Amino acid sequence: MLFAISLGFLLRFADNDGYEGDDLNSILPMAHLDAAKAGMLLLYRYAWQPLSYEVGALVWRLFGTPDAVFTLAPVCGAFTLALLSCVAWREARGTAPLVCALVAILAEPELFYSSLYFNSTILAMPLGAGALLLLRGRTGMAGAVFAGFLTALAVMMRLDFVLVCPLFAMAAWEKDGTLKRPVFLGVVVIAILGGAAAIGFLDLSEIARIQSMSVAEIAEKANVPGWDRRVKILVAVVSVAPAGWILLFAGATLAFERIARHRDFRVSLWAIAALPALYPLLNMLSPKYLLPLTLFLVPFFAWTASNLVRLSGRHSGGVAGALLAGAALPFIFAVALQKSAPFLRIETRPSWSIGTHDGPRALGGYLWQMMATNAEENRTEDQRVAARIVTDWLQGPPGDTLFLGGENYFDAGGMGWRHVQLILEKRRLQGKLTGPHQLTFVQGDRRLILAVASPPILPASPRIIDRRSEPHEP
Repeated sequence: MLFAISLGFLLRFADNDGYEGDDLNSILPMAHLDAAKAGMLLLYRYAWQPLSYEVGALVWRLFGTPDAVFTLAPVCGAFTLALLSCVAWREARGTAPLVCALVAILAEPELFYSSLYFNSTILAMPLGAGALLLLRGRTGMAGAVFAGFLTALAVMMRLDFVLVCPLFAMAAWEKDGTLKRPVFLGVVVIAILGGAAAIGFLDLSEIARIQSMSVAEIAEKANVPGWDRRVKILVAVVSVAPAGWILLFAGATLAFERIARHRDFRVSLWAIAALPALYPLLNMLSPKYLLPLTLFLVPFFAWTASNLVRLSGRHSGGVAGALLAGAALPFIFAVALQKSAPFLRIETRPSWSIGTHDGPRALGGYLWQMMATNAEENRTEDQRVAARIVTDWLQGPPGDTLFLGGENYFDAGGMGWRHVQLILEKRRLQGKLTGPHQLTFVQGDRRLILAVASPPILPASPRIIDRRSEPHEP
């Protein structure tokens, strides 16, 4: 039921025209992926997410439209929510399992946000959630092997998931307290990733280059106005709902109490295993960076909620209701900060939001922000201009139109290679690679050529649209 409801909501409000730039930089090269890998087209960080590119390109070929690739995000998001609800249900251990599972899911709004636009992280999430469900169940060695297979696929879908591999090992170990399951898990993961590197599917040198480039890019952006330490802290804060922070601190208290009373040091091992997954906190530019860790926060929240309900005794019903209300209400109501007392204001829709590299986030009012993801009023000027260019080309006089601009969404003139190309591909007008960094679309006696520089041989008397000197206008 959760899968069906989630899928319906996510499909209704998911973006399918480009949300934050990197999605279009990833999707559009999939139309000519082999040529892009050969250097004929710009390819955005392929080595960091090779399986996402291959899956997206396969889906595009099967359905013949980029719309199918956009749909991967809500479908994978719905699967993730369903699988994590099963994991959370088990962690509740029979104490109000439905309530605890819902509380744990709702306490992580980024699970919904990141399912509304294409990104390789959400494509990897159902694989990670499936691996965790196997490891927390009674699946024995076969389950550990298959979980290792799913974990390796998640890493190849998005390399960030390598940071939570120690947590997968802990999940495998804790179930029976022996090393057999984590060893089997680790051997499978290493064998698959090693084999992928041996055949060149994982390019380790390119991965190292991307990592170095990302570190330098983040360090540079740290000095950009509006991205100071305060903003990064706020981004980290809104990565989890208020109910999630309450559950996090309550769960930590319960865990330390277990250490003190029962000398159960497994909690310490879990904390150590989680350290690599906290690496994104050093430079929080987007809540999406913590999604791999969310795989383990959700069952931890469910475990905490079930313990709080159990410990409340005869008040268990009231506590369960309060937890559910506390997790659900922020989807409707938002909190805004103000300079005068009482410094906080409750709103029905968020008027105060935090800008991130993956769109605005707020202290509550999640539902309204999610519903606006693909709203017409959020269309950019670049999208409107691109639509006019396509209309003029299709309805104008016969002849050739040459559009000059950068291939990257964020380059000057990138709207041609991204929005114009997307509009045409959605109309089933498939571009043909006619040279390095040059695509040609044909409709009857009209041709539209996208290029980063003037071709050596120009068409006769083309109409030229040169956007290379204009700044990118989001």
